[in-house]
Amino acid sequence: MQPQREITSPCDLLDENGHLTVEGWARRPYWNYDRSKIQASWFRIKEWDYYYILSQDRKYGITVTVSDLGYLGLMAVCWLDFAKQTATQYDRMIFFPKGKTNLPPTSGDGRLHYKDKHLEVSFDVQFTIKLLKNKKTNWPRAENQEYIMTIGNARPLDQALQHATTEMVRWLQEDYALEGRAAYILLGQCVEYEVGNVYDPAYTMVCKLKKKWLQR
Repeated sequence: MQPQREITSPCDLLDENGHLTVEGWARRPYWNYDRSKIQASWFRIKEWDYYYILSQDRKYGITVTVSDLGYLGLMAVCWLDFAKQTATQYDRMIFFPKGKTNLPPTSGDGRLHYKDKHLEVSFDVQFTIKLLKNKKTNWPRAENQEYIMTIGNARPLDQALQHATTEMVRWLQEDYALEGRAAYILLGQCVEYEVGNVYDPAYTMVCKLKKKWLQR
């Protein structure tokens, strides 16, 4: 069995004949989707966007669903209260949307809008990338107001965890002036892990450390 090709740059999902331009997998959504290139009737085209936002304390969450199946559409917003273990959803069924929901060409766009007399869904995601020249990393790094995070991708799962952890140690040594032993002791007491992806051919693990434990 040959390993799948990794996609590392943006590309179109379909060619002019409606066929896949390239088969493979990617670490981020590189494919650009153009509905007009699909060589099929409107009732065979299925489009779906789903967003899940979780509060930093993991007590609350909200989901947004926008789907267009051609003959039927679903617009839904669901409020999740994990403390009370309740879910409150508001949704609308739409008959024969036929692609008129205007989903964005890439999931990385993060913009959608729907409105009728019963429900309005408007969603716009923005994030910032800071480019550091001549800064080398072996695996992706990210941060928000509360955490610094490193991401490892491999198979088996423990290899992905090792990559994420090793990258975190390297980050602590380079930018936070911690010696190797001190970095491992800190992680041993304070590290958090999340499974980002469980899918063949590789798994993704996220190594997280709260910024409150760090001092530059």
